[in-house]
Amino acid sequence: MNVLCNVKRLNEAGREIQKEFQSNEALCVGLIGIFQLIANKCRFRIVCTLTRGEFCVNDIAEIVGETKVSNISQHLKMLRLAGLIASRMEGIEANLFFTFFGLHAIVKKKMDKLKLATVGNPALCVPDAMGMAMPTIFGTIPGMSAFATHMMKKEMEKIDIPPVGEFMEMIHDAGANIYSCKATVDMFKLEPEDFCPQMDRVLTVGEFYELSAGSQIIFT
Repeated sequence: MNVLCNVKRLNEAGREIQKEFQSNEALCVGLIGIFQLIANKCRFRIVCTLTRGEFCVNDIAEIVGETKVSNISQHLKMLRLAGLIASRMEGIEANLFFTFFGLHAIVKKKMDKLKLATVGNPALCVPDAMGMAMPTIFGTIPGMSAFATHMMKKEMEKIDIPPVGEFMEMIHDAGANIYSCKATVDMFKLEPEDFCPQMDRVLTVGEFYELSAGSQIIFT
């Protein structure tokens, strides 16, 4: 009889626990997600580092032993989106204004497919950047642009320059504002959904000049 009573009480306790699990389903899922997130060694080290104080991305990379700063930026973004850390910008405020074909750098279907121009590009040299200027006629050879782009990407990877899409994420996460030119947007018939999530607003040239009043404007 005592055994049966113990089993009954255990079942009641089990049902109470089950109710708690059901009522806290979202919390359980969230906590599991956090545990999975910090199960990565690099992210765990980042969290441990940031419990000691504020550090910039380059310092964090050196502390946790990661050679690619772009990898650290991706880990920080995941932790920030999960609400585990926060970021803030210090120093110079930066606003980027993209116009005409420069918009390809912030249009989703174009940003990771940019090509190096091999025709009419006086800065293109062979066999490397300090070599002799490549004759324009060579740039017209089919496949030359794709080949030059491939070689450029390889060199960029060697010095830890991230792809355009990832680079835009890093710039925006650092606090910079990204704008697109209204005249070009209208001319190219672009819609808000055509742009990467980091594009903040569509501005006229006049609005951008007002926004930049008193600042140094650099044209590239």
